[in-house]
Amino acid sequence: MESSIKKSNFIQFISYFLFNLYVIYGLISGYILVTSDALIPFVLALLTVDSLFALAIIFNRKVISLYVRGLFIFLLAVIALMVQDLISVTAAFVFIPLISYSIKLDNFEHYKSKLISEILVILFMGTIGKMYLLITQPSPAAITIEYLPDKMSAIGLPTPITEYYGLFITTAHGDILIGPLVFFVIFAATVLLVENYHLIIPLYVKSLRGSNKIMGGIVSSGYGVVAAMSCQCESAIALLPAVAILLLNILLIPFFILSVTLLAFTYLFIIKYYNSGRPSLIVKPIKMKTEFIVAIVLLLIVQGLLPLILFLKEYDNIIYFFIYGMAMILSGFLFGDPLAKSFKAKLNKVIIFILFILSLINSLIWFFPYFTLYAYENPLNYSIMSYSMFLSGFLIGMVYEVAGEHLGVFFLEVFSVALGIIPIILYYYAFTVGVRIWKFWSLNDQIIISLILWIIMLPIMWIITQKSLYEASKRLFITSYKL
Repeated sequence: MESSIKKSNFIQFISYFLFNLYVIYGLISGYILVTSDALIPFVLALLTVDSLFALAIIFNRKVISLYVRGLFIFLLAVIALMVQDLISVTAAFVFIPLISYSIKLDNFEHYKSKLISEILVILFMGTIGKMYLLITQPSPAAITIEYLPDKMSAIGLPTPITEYYGLFITTAHGDILIGPLVFFVIFAATVLLVENYHLIIPLYVKSLRGSNKIMGGIVSSGYGVVAAMSCQCESAIALLPAVAILLLNILLIPFFILSVTLLAFTYLFIIKYYNSGRPSLIVKPIKMKTEFIVAIVLLLIVQGLLPLILFLKEYDNIIYFFIYGMAMILSGFLFGDPLAKSFKAKLNKVIIFILFILSLINSLIWFFPYFTLYAYENPLNYSIMSYSMFLSGFLIGMVYEVAGEHLGVFFLEVFSVALGIIPIILYYYAFTVGVRIWKFWSLNDQIIISLILWIIMLPIMWIITQKSLYEASKRLFITSYKL
């Protein structure tokens, strides 16, 4: 064991040493061209990469070491794909097998599936975030590195916070846009997401052996993937005026922090609670009396806001329009759940399914332009829309309670995922196509509200995922106890 660790460390050291020689050779020979304004960010980026690789050796056989080496494999593969010449392709064919062999020597648990998952997640995030573009083009050198903010300023575009202190890397076969914030967010989200799934999937599989219960949780536990989806290239940023860029920057910081934090808490809760069948603080049952008090207080607040919004004529403001609708869904849910529980309502599965479909349609229909315009044009119509959303929340609250703990959580997950997809579709449709879904609101208004709704839905999806994980944990430990 000790000899394999030493051998792994030696191979890693040689690989990282050769990689730095590759960079130094590239700088001296002109193979890598770094503009003067990009020199300091480039040096800092190289030092950051070297520091990560040093940590991989220092913390050898720790899980973080596996993911750092996986990141290195991905970077080398991207360089070879983008440059496509003898030097870079040869370097990739030398370094990648060496790093892979060092990982094999360390014998990490599920290392093959974790490495593949890591690469696929980074690839997905990079593609969605438009961090690279495959295109044949002339390039001053095999690899040309420029300062990204200056590059964007030169073509008349503002710099989003995701690209501060970033680099614009040009090759003959593609471009790469990367900033330090995006780099660390993507890496942190990837590590947590892959680790979470390697804990979640076995938990569900074990809990469902010999059971005919529906498997929930897998879809909604992917909420953290969206952590890096807001990193857009300059073509997307060009759609926004300066004021919108400022607001977008303010929203992106809590957005990133929230996503990574929720992923981290999921990991901790699984390790500390769900793997031993115990409830976390999030899923501990609340007394019915407390539920009713919270539901009534929220209902009164929300109902009191409606006449105020109508009086101030703010119902046509996109933020008030949708945020109030979401508040009505939440108040309806918090009212419907304890009410069904207090009456101990019993319904057959067909009725439950019909109520669920009605609830889902009722909540989603108002996002379609025809119905949105109907509510936008008239305060009475807007009132109808808001109460319709309340009914939607009330119905899903009832469904969650009367369907039973396993099926109820599943329906709740599907409902939350459906609502969570809306801001994602809106965000990427607006950015990628540049077309307004609702003609009566500006494009930057629609982008901002999509981010706000996204931030709202992330913790909601996360809480529901915790419920699903705990239900799986209970099934596993109850079944084990009976056996």
